[in-house]
Amino acid sequence: MKKFKVLVKVDGLKHEHRKIIVHNLGDIAEIYFNEKNAPLEEVDALMVFHWKGVISEVLLDKLKNLKVVQAITAGIDHIPEYIQEEKGIEIHGAQGANSKYIAEHVFAFMLAAVKRICFHTQEMRNHRFRQDLYHGTLYEKKLALLGFGTIGQEVAKIAKHFDMEISVFKRWKLLDEEWNAVVKFVATDRDELHKILKHADFIVVALPLTRETRNLLSKEEFAVMKKKAVLVNVSRGKVIDEEALYNHLKENPEFVACLDTWWKYPKEEEEFRQDYPFEELPNVLMTPHIAAKIHGFFENMILTASKKLREYFWEVEHGGSQKS
Repeated sequence: MKKFKVLVKVDGLKHEHRKIIVHNLGDIAEIYFNEKNAPLEEVDALMVFHWKGVISEVLLDKLKNLKVVQAITAGIDHIPEYIQEEKGIEIHGAQGANSKYIAEHVFAFMLAAVKRICFHTQEMRNHRFRQDLYHGTLYEKKLALLGFGTIGQEVAKIAKHFDMEISVFKRWKLLDEEWNAVVKFVATDRDELHKILKHADFIVVALPLTRETRNLLSKEEFAVMKKKAVLVNVSRGKVIDEEALYNHLKENPEFVACLDTWWKYPKEEEEFRQDYPFEELPNVLMTPHIAAKIHGFFENMILTASKKLREYFWEVEHGGSQKS
């Protein structure tokens, strides 16, 4: 059987990372880690981490047989849309690689917010022992999950243990059978989204960034949310209107935003700054896009991308899913 040809353009690959790719693809594909040694006009698949500054138009023009781009990231918004729309090349992400750890980060955020951990830590650093204040709970609260892919589902699994009432915003009403008894309501349009936002105590954003989801949460959406709601974003910053969120936080001091993803990312040695000074607000909890960054996270990305590419090759060869 003729082997597929894969060009891997992932910066910083170590020997153990290459071994993962070869172990999962080597029996069905010829793998090239250096484009100088690759038969570019015969390459079927391109594996990437970043696109900008790595994949040039010159290289792309040489990949005349390219059928699929497999990202090792879950999100594929960094890959230009014209690759798929104009060239007809499939684009796949590595969804699920670190979803359980991102879900864990979501609950770290929610618990820190509702238990006021950062506030009490600072009070005690200032020698104040505040037992006069009450804090909240996750138990039996209403949770709105915006996005119900691998991250949303992992969040839902944990939420069940807190007896949370779960609503979901996704493209289609249909749920896998295992979730029918867990999810109370599925919203698929803007009106239904407002319905679940209105009642939610906790809102978790785990959507991919697309034309449809860019600025999905704007002034109108914040206006219907509870004044004491907790918002968690582990997707992409631009799913939320930056100005609208900042103004809402300023005007509603009991509303809490927990942000792991951002609108702007500093380059090396640059300071972290957004267009609005979220770091000055006491009702914002922040982490520097590290929800997935446990030891082994990169290996998980490589492994998942390799397995998904293998599944793609199987479908090409057999005309159906390897899982079926």
